[in-house]
Amino acid sequence: MPPLRVPFVLSLCLLLCAGAACARTIGKGAAVSEELPPPRPATMPAFHAPEPGEREGMSLDEPWQFMQYLYDADTTQPNYQSHLNAVPVQFAFCHSTSGFLATLHTVFETTNCGRTWRNLDPFPEPAPSHSDWMVLRSPMYISALAARPVLREGATTDTVLISAYSGISDSGNVHLIYYSGGHHLYPGEMLSTPVWITTMAIPDSLTAIALGGMNGRLWENDTLNHSYDWAEMNTNRVFLRSGRDDSLRPTQTWVATCISLGQKVIAVGSHHWVSEDHGLTWHIRPAADSLFDSSINFCDSLHGIVGGGSLSPNSHGWVHVTTDGGQTWSGRTLETPFPIRAVVMVTPQIGYAAGGNYAQGAGRLYSTTDGGQTWALEMTLGAEIRTLTAIRASTAYVNVLAGGVFPDFRGGIWRTQIYLPDSSHALLVANPDTLDFGTHPAGQRDTLTLTIRNIGVSMDTILAFSSSNPRFIPQWNPVRLAMHPGQQFQLRVAFTSDSNAASGPVTGYLTVQNMFSGQVEVFCTAQIALSSPLPRVAVPQRPGLTVYPNPGNASFEIRYDLALAGNVLLRVYDLNGRVVETLAQSHASPGAHVLTWNAAEHASGLYFVRLNAEDTAVTRKVLLLK
Repeated sequence: MPPLRVPFVLSLCLLLCAGAACARTIGKGAAVSEELPPPRPATMPAFHAPEPGEREGMSLDEPWQFMQYLYDADTTQPNYQSHLNAVPVQFAFCHSTSGFLATLHTVFETTNCGRTWRNLDPFPEPAPSHSDWMVLRSPMYISALAARPVLREGATTDTVLISAYSGISDSGNVHLIYYSGGHHLYPGEMLSTPVWITTMAIPDSLTAIALGGMNGRLWENDTLNHSYDWAEMNTNRVFLRSGRDDSLRPTQTWVATCISLGQKVIAVGSHHWVSEDHGLTWHIRPAADSLFDSSINFCDSLHGIVGGGSLSPNSHGWVHVTTDGGQTWSGRTLETPFPIRAVVMVTPQIGYAAGGNYAQGAGRLYSTTDGGQTWALEMTLGAEIRTLTAIRASTAYVNVLAGGVFPDFRGGIWRTQIYLPDSSHALLVANPDTLDFGTHPAGQRDTLTLTIRNIGVSMDTILAFSSSNPRFIPQWNPVRLAMHPGQQFQLRVAFTSDSNAASGPVTGYLTVQNMFSGQVEVFCTAQIALSSPLPRVAVPQRPGLTVYPNPGNASFEIRYDLALAGNVLLRVYDLNGRVVETLAQSHASPGAHVLTWNAAEHASGLYFVRLNAEDTAVTRKVLLLK
């Protein structure tokens, strides 16, 4: 098979057979080349391999937490050759708790909004007569994942599609992950084409589209029930065609990914292609960047973000934003030393962009709280982030998930929670949402208290408290507890360990089960020492920021912690990114500093308190209720 001409900027999920050297000249004149699949570094770079539960970096509400490593089933066996199957490709969620992550040769599923992930490809492998099982094995490579994101009355589960590429036949196909008492990764073939399908979308409850992004081809299925309903669009509706407005030829054009916003679908790559009628007809626009775009996300019909980047001839990345649905795009509001591989817009103000270079064991994740006009570095890590997503976990929190790949081709997942309450119904929140019991010798017991409050406008009922780790024990009478609007309940939580417990960190989740608000999670952490307890460090290792009470109705106590002496800027912003008040702008010493923000004259709503110190930024959300 001749070498494939593929731009490196396409997702790592589009990797082909080993040893194929490939190069392609993009229509804008930028030449890139790369050996695919990417080889392991000749000398493994130094990189940090986090422990599950480990927290690092900053976030709007809490540090990012490393959830787990991703391994293919084969890696559990002796003499396995590679972690390659676990290179992340794409997230897709059906609804708030059920989601999927495609990797090169398998798919992982979560049923708890991203806290834990299960490989759908089990070991041992099915019998050879089960031919469908072979569909995802090398030389087959998963290129895209799409899920119908709405639940329909009478439906057992929502549709989940994957597309794959064959490195032998140089062809593409689409498969359905089916449901029979649970999701199964033995999908039958729905569509087979002679070209590479690079991306897919499900814009409404009946329609799915598959894009042959390297060849300018488009297929559509308008029932999602039968394989024979897939058809290539006819010539007057083709996705790309010689003689269009800019006289593009397929060899000058490539599509990296697409996104659906109801009936609207936007595909990006060397250009933008937009359909206003769920993929029936299309029109073409220039890419946001003068070179290309390789990732896109919108939080609503107007506010969106694109990212891109390459390693050759120079390693760099970029981000552009739009506030008019993609009609116009900003200039580069973020430029980075590594390619931006993934972007997500959570609200019109809050967004994330991430990327890196796996071969160097380098990755970076950035955040914005002003709609992409400015960015802060949140996390520097030893993996290249390949995909991002945001999903509402409860009426109080939105989960942001990041999937990355390490130099040894292990996959990994990180998560952070953003406090974005929807108080139009019942809404239970925990304050604090993290319990740190500090350091104790084995066998010692400690107790902390948290407050559960209903800040919504209707009643909810607490059904149960549970803990993922038996060392963290919620102390309460196991009866249902009615929580009326404004009512609060104090819960004591005990940490205990036996005298033979091993030293080291202990982590777990306390879960508040309720009737209407969705699960409320409280992260619990402690450290076991075999000797006497270690004293708490008076000076923190990095800047910190806390706000109490939160929510509040008039006055807030704001504490910020500094590891080093230096200049401090502490401001309050509204949802539009405007400065509401400057609380501190001076030189400060290391340690803890406490001040008060009197918000009595401000309107109810969501505000941001942002600390700029030590060349970093920490942001906390504050809910003002009157």
